[in-house]
Amino acid sequence: MIKAILFFLIAVFFALLTSIFILKKVNDNQFKKICKIYCDKYKELPVGVSVLYNSGPFTFSTGYLVKMGFIVNPLIFGRPSSLSTNKEDVQFMRSLDAKLTSTFKLEFLLCNIALVDFISLWGIVYFFGE
Repeated sequence: MIKAILFFLIAVFFALLTSIFILKKVNDNQFKKICKIYCDKYKELPVGVSVLYNSGPFTFSTGYLVKMGFIVNPLIFGRPSSLSTNKEDVQFMRSLDAKLTSTFKLEFLLCNIALVDFISLWGIVYFFGE
């Protein structure tokens, strides 16, 4: 029974990882579109976002996570990113078209589900492993 649960959790984990990697690529393109809209409205990007603008999810993952925080923090948590001093970021990000922002929400959700799945896997192996 434990082996069946482990197999299922591992399969779910790898399916989630595959989906997350695809979403990271999509979100990198969406990020550039959102930055263009942001520049049109506010004339310039925050300095931290400008510096990390070209960091990719597979090349410089820390920079990628920081630059994605520019969108995810206002969108999901309702607070401005640490990269920006603009108080209107939350309103701006939440007013964007759902076609631009839904993949960021989905990536965030899938990452959290993958984390729970990984912790479950670790717990089962730790407590029930042979």
